[in-house]
Amino acid sequence: MLRVILFAAALCAVTCVSSGAPPERAGTSRVAHGRQLYIADGCQQCHGYSGQGTVGPRLAPNPIPLDIFTRQMRNPRGVMPIYTAAVLSAADLADIYAFLQSVPQPVPAARLPLLK
Repeated sequence: MLRVILFAAALCAVTCVSSGAPPERAGTSRVAHGRQLYIADGCQQCHGYSGQGTVGPRLAPNPIPLDIFTRQMRNPRGVMPIYTAAVLSAADLADIYAFLQSVPQPVPAARLPLLK
């Protein structure tokens, strides 16, 4: 777990330094890039546009840890296609993961006016 946290911190530091953007802006662009990749690579076909799950399992909100997510992408179980480093780099996977982390929690049913 500590290795995952250190990797994420290093990745964020490299992204912020290399882009020259402040951390908030760099994080926002990572989320936008991750969403773009998520859709372009067809993830939404099985997992839905917000990672809510359809044919495939729910990915967001609260995605599985990054190392397990990466392992599943590289060596999937079931009928999911393989996403090798030639298809999606480690940085691309981290951006997709950032998008999944950005998905907000759904509104509780008790707070929906229509259901009151």
